[in-house]
Amino acid sequence: MGEGVLLVPAGPRVVRFVPPLIVTAEEVFLALRSVDRALSALAPQKRVSE
Repeated sequence: MGEGVLLVPAGPRVVRFVPPLIVTAEEVFLALRSVDRALSALAPQKRVSE
């Protein structure tokens, strides 16, 4: 929600996107970018020097 995208849980490792019937390619890009930012914030950081 912090990124402005709501997803529906569909199982323990599944999220379901529920876009409106009319969605533009730009809106899909913006939604995926927001999901990427949200998941990146949750993922542990990898060390480059390892």
